[in-house]
Amino acid sequence: DHKKWFDRVELNLPATANSALPTDQRLVGCAKGAEDPALAALYFNFGRYLLISSSRPGGLPANLQGIWNAALKPSWYSGYTTDINIEMNYWPAEPTALPECAQPLFDWLRNAAVAGKRTKDPRIQATRGWFNYSTMNPMGGGSTWGVHKPGSAWMMQHLWEHYAFSGDKGFLRSVAYPALKEVVEFW
Repeated sequence: DHKKWFDRVELNLPATANSALPTDQRLVGCAKGAEDPALAALYFNFGRYLLISSSRPGGLPANLQGIWNAALKPSWYSGYTTDINIEMNYWPAEPTALPECAQPLFDWLRNAAVAGKRTKDPRIQATRGWFNYSTMNPMGGGSTWGVHKPGSAWMMQHLWEHYAFSGDKGFLRSVAYPALKEVVEFW
């Protein structure tokens, strides 16, 4: 199951003598200026592996620490932080041929839009559209810990990227454009 997704893309960069070292030593070497292009390929492949493993259609999007967090009370409650973390999780989805992995994000954004429109938070003076809190739960509700107004606009980039890579006008018409319109109305 994982292989069919992972094997869509292959990135091979030149190996050097450092490429035979354990990863921790390779990182130290690169910090000291050693050449190791194959380490960039390893990072690329690891990022794809994590996204494939943590974000599948019908499930929740990848969160801050991932599905492997074993802590009873993890940092930021393993929530969805819209001040960069959830956005970064999905930057590679379209460019690395994993568009299906972005589907949980799109589903979550629909919930976030509903929750954002219903807020009675006095810090938000919106009469139209929606926004994000800094930390949100799996259903799209906010923590009220902090408002991150640009979060909704920032995440619209993922909808546009999906359209730009796929050319799917049905997705643009039914998902991306309505969400973009509402966020623009907020602003």
